[in-house]
Amino acid sequence: GTPYIAPEQLRGEDVTGAADVFALACIVYEAVTGTPAFTGRTTAELCEAVLQKTPSLANVPEPLAEVLSAMLIKDAA
Repeated sequence: GTPYIAPEQLRGEDVTGAADVFALACIVYEAVTGTPAFTGRTTAELCEAVLQKTPSLANVPEPLAEVLSAMLIKDAA
């Protein structure tokens, strides 16, 4: 498990360029905030976080927060 894996990959769906966009958003989020967008003590918890949680963008400056919000959408479509 990696904190940069896209939800569609975890669900076993077709992987498109949207997975790269999601991963980039996770990397930018971590670079800006100093913490990963998704965490878990185990791989299962990490996967659950990616699938179910939305990272807080409270400490991310606008308009970057808006861009990251769009990039972190759980549905690749």
